[in-house]
Amino acid sequence: MTGYARRTRRFLRAASAAAACAAILAFAGASAFAQPRPGKSRATEAPGAMIDRANHFLMQGRCAEAIPILERLATEYPRIAAANEMLAGCYIKEGRAQDAASFLERRLAEEPGQVAYARDLGRAYMDLGRRADAVAAWRSLLANDEKTASMYGHVAKMEQEAGLYDEAIETLRAGAIFKETAEYYTREIIRLERLVGREEDAFRDALLLIGQRQGAFEGEIRGVADIFRESKKRERLFALLDSTTAAGGDRNGVFRTLKTILLVEAERYDDARKHLFGKGAPAFREDELYALLLHMGRMPLAGADGRFASLRDDLMQQFLERFGSSPFAPHVRLMAAESKRDAARSASGPEREKLLGEALALCDTAKRGGLGAPYFDKAAMLKAQVFFEDLRKPAEALAELSNVGKRNFVQRLEAEELRSRIFLASGSWGGAAAELGRLSADADTSVALLGRYGLGRLAFLAGRYEESVKTLSELAEKHPSSPWANDALELAMDVKGAMPEGSGALGLYRAAVLERSRGNRPAAIASLAALEKRFPESSLAPRAVFMKGEIEAESAPVAGAGGSVFLDAARADFTRLVEKHPLHELAPRALERLADMAARENPAEALARYGTLMERYPDYPFMERVRERYVALGKTAGSPAPEKGSR
Repeated sequence: MTGYARRTRRFLRAASAAAACAAILAFAGASAFAQPRPGKSRATEAPGAMIDRANHFLMQGRCAEAIPILERLATEYPRIAAANEMLAGCYIKEGRAQDAASFLERRLAEEPGQVAYARDLGRAYMDLGRRADAVAAWRSLLANDEKTASMYGHVAKMEQEAGLYDEAIETLRAGAIFKETAEYYTREIIRLERLVGREEDAFRDALLLIGQRQGAFEGEIRGVADIFRESKKRERLFALLDSTTAAGGDRNGVFRTLKTILLVEAERYDDARKHLFGKGAPAFREDELYALLLHMGRMPLAGADGRFASLRDDLMQQFLERFGSSPFAPHVRLMAAESKRDAARSASGPEREKLLGEALALCDTAKRGGLGAPYFDKAAMLKAQVFFEDLRKPAEALAELSNVGKRNFVQRLEAEELRSRIFLASGSWGGAAAELGRLSADADTSVALLGRYGLGRLAFLAGRYEESVKTLSELAEKHPSSPWANDALELAMDVKGAMPEGSGALGLYRAAVLERSRGNRPAAIASLAALEKRFPESSLAPRAVFMKGEIEAESAPVAGAGGSVFLDAARADFTRLVEKHPLHELAPRALERLADMAARENPAEALARYGTLMERYPDYPFMERVRERYVALGKTAGSPAPEKGSR
């Protein structure tokens, strides 16, 4: 039996008993009115009391003691479904799968169509190695009719939980003939095909779904791109897309858009440019260009030759020239402004100033679009970020923020957060205290908590450490679900742990935090390096190493061609933290950063890093994210597909 099968067996046994336990609460009250089987005398103990006794044993994991009670119930009150489910679950848990199967076969013969009985009978058959019988039991619930279309999804889930992926796909495909469930089931088929490594089938089904609807949602375009990115048969997928495009008739515009996206994913930028702008290239519609821009806008700037950024910029320019009055135009202008800002990070001198000026101008044009508050607020936010983070002009940034969020709560919270950062970076503690005090008294709880978090950081930056610990700890304790709770607790613990050591390490750490908030990366790095060198045994030393690595990684894009020096320094810092402080809470985060940094250039190293992280730190809070990246990278790098269940 495979490891997956063993895990599946344990899961099915536990799930069967748990389901019965949960169901009993709904049925216990009704059981008092159950009638005994004709010919039998009524039990001296009411069925409700018997169920309570059995449930007491089940809650303690004592199935063997519950079985006699449940068997008596099944004999005298055979119509109490919850008790029957409990008995079948106990049989399975106790390794008596044959008893469970025999019992459920009798129950189904008397009450055909009972979903719970068919479900548990299939599980019993799986434990007996009767895979075909299990599938037959589950599929007995299917009626090949529109009214029961949803049942195909339930049966497919049972098959999938048992590791029977092929059977689950077959069931979903049968259910996809019904209009009500066709789209959802097709998406589930695509998901399962990807899971078992049938990428070509998944790709074909994804294209068929898009073609049937005569258009694609953003998520589906992203899904097709993900399948392509993970595939080792890209030319085959290109051929499938070309044949689908040729057969698409008036629907082939979306497929041409997909072709461009896949060319970009394959880093075939020259081919993508010809496909878009070359002689004889078809004119793309407004919605097609916009979908393409949305996808490209999520992709990181790739390639040192700048062809991706150039292609994206030209595409945005073409969109604005052709569709300048489109409802999508303000969003495209903001995307173009972000692109200019990204380009400015690797430029210097007059070229940098020019690019940032163009970004601000695009924001102004987007604000004048007259299409409502969302674009106005987003444009103002972006302008404020450029003023504060890139041009170091806090007054201009605050002016931009003055009208943001008056009609949109989310935008208001983002604006208040940026405004708080600006005041904290100013060094004017009196003005910052007044602004943050105003926020902490706001009627809106989220804004008030942001203000309290800001006051705690202000006390830290001003050197009032005890006040800082008190304010931040209270926030984390009283409002643990607040967006600021984790950061507040982390800073409070760092400060509290370092206070007994004296002011030396804390002073350097405080200076680094302040300089980083002001955008003065060299000064922040210098303070953190001094902390590590002068106070290597401080509780803040691991924090200093980690923060130094973060700032160096942030500095790489700004440094342009010299960015590799900063990236190498960041890797060295993260590596040193993992090796020197393996038990520190920041060690798994540093290991994840190392894996992320290696993912593009050295997938094998990244896989090894993710694997080490999963092995060493199974309780890492972000383990789900790590596993997702590990699986996605493993598919790209050619790792084997997930093991299929077998019996």
